[in-house]
Amino acid sequence: MQIENFPQLASVAEIERGFESFGYICSTKIATAVFLAFQLRKPILVEGPPGVGKTELAKTTAELLDTPLIRLQCYEGLDEAKALYEWKYGKQLLYTQVLKEKLGDLLKGARGLAESVERLHQFGDIFYSEDFLEPRPLLKAMQQDKGAILLIDEIDKSDYEFESLLLEILSDYQISIPEIGTIKARTSPMVFLTSNNTRDISDALKRRCLHLYIPFPTVELEERIVLSRVPNVDARLRHQLVEFVHSLRLLDLKKSPAISETIDWARSLLLLHARHLDEDMVRSTLNVLLKFEDDIEAAESELRSLLPRAGAAAVKPLAAVFPLVLCAALLLPGCSATTVDTQPAQLGRQATYAEMLAAMEAPGPIVFEKHLAADWAVPLSGLLNLEHPKAVAAGLQDREEPIQIYVYSLRHPRYGNFIVDSGMAESFIDAADNDDVSAIVKLAMNIPLLDVQLTTAQLQRSLGGIDGVFLTHIHMDHIMGLGDLDPGVPVYLGPGDAALTSATHIATRGTTDRLLANTGVLRDWQFGSSGIIDVFGDGSLWAIHSPGHTPGSTAYLALTGSGPQLMIGDATHTRWGWENGVEPGSYSDNGPQSAISLARLQQLARDNPAIAVHPGHQAL
Repeated sequence: MQIENFPQLASVAEIERGFESFGYICSTKIATAVFLAFQLRKPILVEGPPGVGKTELAKTTAELLDTPLIRLQCYEGLDEAKALYEWKYGKQLLYTQVLKEKLGDLLKGARGLAESVERLHQFGDIFYSEDFLEPRPLLKAMQQDKGAILLIDEIDKSDYEFESLLLEILSDYQISIPEIGTIKARTSPMVFLTSNNTRDISDALKRRCLHLYIPFPTVELEERIVLSRVPNVDARLRHQLVEFVHSLRLLDLKKSPAISETIDWARSLLLLHARHLDEDMVRSTLNVLLKFEDDIEAAESELRSLLPRAGAAAVKPLAAVFPLVLCAALLLPGCSATTVDTQPAQLGRQATYAEMLAAMEAPGPIVFEKHLAADWAVPLSGLLNLEHPKAVAAGLQDREEPIQIYVYSLRHPRYGNFIVDSGMAESFIDAADNDDVSAIVKLAMNIPLLDVQLTTAQLQRSLGGIDGVFLTHIHMDHIMGLGDLDPGVPVYLGPGDAALTSATHIATRGTTDRLLANTGVLRDWQFGSSGIIDVFGDGSLWAIHSPGHTPGSTAYLALTGSGPQLMIGDATHTRWGWENGVEPGSYSDNGPQSAISLARLQQLARDNPAIAVHPGHQAL
């Protein structure tokens, strides 16, 4: 395969990004091995336990290169006829019969035996040519004009005699056929051999290959894999289920759960509307992970020690809002949300709704991940309009409602890593002692109830840097992570948020300014009449003006390999609000406008049912 024809394999980073775009989340070690195998034109022997993605690695490489995948499944007794070629005996017999029928015409006029033999001799090799060969996988891979991915799967199931056959092929990419001679590959294939370690591979074969061992992935890597395949699973549940699977693999089982079974379990829990792991849920679904009754019994006996903490914090009583905040809201003229400067955003172009719908017809390049930054609890009356007829009919009353704070990471193959909203800074790990938030705001916003799960600093390290922030709006719970970012990282938000005047800002503006201290300047989206911006200009990310909760509230639509992901911010905060079309309550600046924006976003989701929707503070 010609290296210059495949820029997808030009670097380790390109391979990682390319694999990720096809849903194969791999370590740098795996990407490096593939890069070296391609550059050095050497086969790669991939070993490891069943179910870690060895075969999938070859399949994904073929998808990435858009080249044929030719697979040879090994088994005991595999021979040349099944691996290399067979003669088309039926065709040879047919041609022999034709020649026999034409023999008289052929020998007509021959002068003696010598001339007759001479005439027959010219047909001596006709039945032993490539036209009469039935190519099997090894030969077929060598016949591809533009190369191929040759997957020799489970080589450890074959005999040592078959390994000897491979030595000539993998050394010079040629096959010796006694009746014809040597057939050389038109273009050398890229070869993957896989082994489950059921027996040792010969030293001679190993010398001809690069070696890669794939263990079961780390918790972090397996979480990314689950996210890529089952993006709608809540981040906390995803972490719990992956940790549980890792605990299972430490037991003495006949068959440890593979990655594919982790993915199946995540899908099962999603179908069962699980929000966290509990003993009953795990017992009823263990058969998705474990395929032997002895293994299930072993896991059930250790279940309580294996289960991770559900992490659901008890909801504490609502703190009374400090009287000064109420006085300010009623008696004072108000001020802007922040003193931080704003300037028009230069990023993006104004676009139309039709363009956005058309872009969703194909998968996008963005790698999307939803992260749980913190658990929290706030009054339901702020999250939902409890006077809405549907809320009244449902009998909803004000109460402390458990919610989550999310941050979304978007990896673009060209422009880098971005986050939607900012998550939680390290300074909020002990939220009660955070110096950026005033005592009044801490009391009014239930800050002591914040339970941080992931800091933005941790997220930044795992991503390898953050190149920009797209805020859904300027409320404090959406800017609490900016302090962990490097000064000068560009921050974008909708128009009017920073300048919005409110009496409550008298109490909150100082806190907002401190949370924005690293920002320098806020970049306002320049929405046109359509209210839609193509952020990167390539149709991969769309900013959608959704005013009401705040004047500049913005939803974001990311096109990913696993489907469109719609982050609606606080157009509605809760799962119930989205499912019933009910806008936020007292936390919104303009309730009627909130209802209009929510209805538009729901129409967008109806126009493309493949969209996965992410409300502001609860997962669907």
